[in-house]
Amino acid sequence: MRLYRSIAFGLAVLGVCVGAPSASHRQQDVNSILNQTPYTYLLDTGVPSTVALSEKKLAQKKGWTIVPEDNLRHKFKGDTIFLNDKITVVLRQRGPGAEVYAKTPDGLKQRALLVAYAGRADGTAGISSVRIIENNPGAVMLEAVFQTEKGKTAAVTYRLTTGQIYVEISPGEGISKFLIQVDTRHMVVPDFFGDDVVFSVGAFEDSGHGLPAENFFLSMVEGNDAIVMCVWESSKQTAEVILSGEGGDRIIRGSEIQCIKDKRIWVAFMESSNIWHECAILDKDEGKDIILDWEPPFSAKWRANFIKEDELAESCNFSDQQKQESVSAVPGEVGCSCWCDGSRFCIRVPKLQTTEKSESAAARCPGSVIVYPIDRSRVTPLMVFCPVDILRNTLGVGPCEYILEREGFGSGSPPTPDQVTRWVQEQFKKNKEEHASAEIKERLKEMVEHIRHAQIRINQYGDFARQVQESSEKEKSNKVVADALGKLLAIVNDMEQNTVIKSNSAKSSESATMLAGKIVALIGKDNALVESQEPAAQIRAIGDAQDKALSKCRMAVRRIKQQCLTIAAREPQAADFARKVQQLAEEMLQRK
Repeated sequence: MRLYRSIAFGLAVLGVCVGAPSASHRQQDVNSILNQTPYTYLLDTGVPSTVALSEKKLAQKKGWTIVPEDNLRHKFKGDTIFLNDKITVVLRQRGPGAEVYAKTPDGLKQRALLVAYAGRADGTAGISSVRIIENNPGAVMLEAVFQTEKGKTAAVTYRLTTGQIYVEISPGEGISKFLIQVDTRHMVVPDFFGDDVVFSVGAFEDSGHGLPAENFFLSMVEGNDAIVMCVWESSKQTAEVILSGEGGDRIIRGSEIQCIKDKRIWVAFMESSNIWHECAILDKDEGKDIILDWEPPFSAKWRANFIKEDELAESCNFSDQQKQESVSAVPGEVGCSCWCDGSRFCIRVPKLQTTEKSESAAARCPGSVIVYPIDRSRVTPLMVFCPVDILRNTLGVGPCEYILEREGFGSGSPPTPDQVTRWVQEQFKKNKEEHASAEIKERLKEMVEHIRHAQIRINQYGDFARQVQESSEKEKSNKVVADALGKLLAIVNDMEQNTVIKSNSAKSSESATMLAGKIVALIGKDNALVESQEPAAQIRAIGDAQDKALSKCRMAVRRIKQQCLTIAAREPQAADFARKVQQLAEEMLQRK
């Protein structure tokens, strides 16, 4: 790869030196190199621009030169550009930050502006220097030192690698937050095993609102042909939605992510026509089956979010065929269902029973449903990226591992029910179980202990919910406070009423112990693999239920924490109680 790129670049330089070709010829050489070799490149525009570069200028590359690989001492005369075959990042000398363009069938399209803030209302306003750290076919890495509007300096390191769809950002000393400015319709905080949180423009009253996200969220871009995903390294970093405008002109301007020194941020750009879809839902659609006027651009695991007035959506994944029972989090209600019927994508709109509870604003028929790809399937094209791909490529974990890491269960090889039972069955399949007998017993023992600790953690969430409920009783005498706490306590009550939380803490581990014993007893038997299917499936079901409970409970506590921040800012009479609950929520999230 490196040799091919060096030869191509050398030939282009030779062509310039011998025969003195015209400027247009040299420009064709630059475009030819970039089009033929999908590696990372670093370029100098030659002349700084006072405005964001147009798609036409980006395509023409007039006057641009490629900085030779391994050249780390180049002094930029114009603006700095680094790119691969998917995204282009522009650092203008007189620009406020990094301008990111994504490659689309219609050419490059600007998707985001990444602006560093050294303090409150102190954004960057031009670059004083650019230092090249890495410059080769596999990656380009730069440190840009910005001048802020208040005269300070802020250093940011950017890295782009070959074939990837995200930019890696490392904030330097003194940077407090990063603004990710994106033209967004909805912001989604995925919950892999529960319901997503979805924020739309109408959900906000203030210019900013905290997101209950620990490490990532999605921005659904106007036009339905792009999703921008933001990921950050530390769960201690916070994120906030930023809005502007009034009334019908109100828009989501983007998001701000808190910066911690040496903790990276990634901004990924998933591009495809109709990569996400929105369908309006009317009251008359309640309980009905609807065929979406939409075809997915590629095969994947697609997810639907039925958006309610409350930010907690009702979420479900599309199955290959219609489910016999709809999914609902509330007993007595007909929940959502999503399935594929050939090339048609179908949804069943949730229908609520006529009860006092279901007539509340948060429980009314959803106003719309949005569909997006959450993960790849077995037939997803290799060059397609889904949110779970980004999560694995940046943080190095998948959905299950992510939950375990957040809850303190993570390790090099966590003894989860799924991993352990599948490994044991592989030994049965290869007739190696007798040789691996001791290891099988040890892994099953660790798995049962893992299940026991997970159930203890679930019960801790239940204790947290009841503690908040009990402490809120004396606050309800004040109507102003009671009204302010309404949404907060609704989240708490939902947590406490979760039937999984109420389960006996010993039940899951006792069941797992019994089932593990059945599997051990099969070692050396002729029909071990077949007979292990049922107990192994039952163990995996226990693990799946625990994953869902942990995920839903953790999301609930994150929402409670954000709700407390909102209450403390808006209602002085309820501020003290909100801060106490916020502290409890933070302790709950940090407890391992």
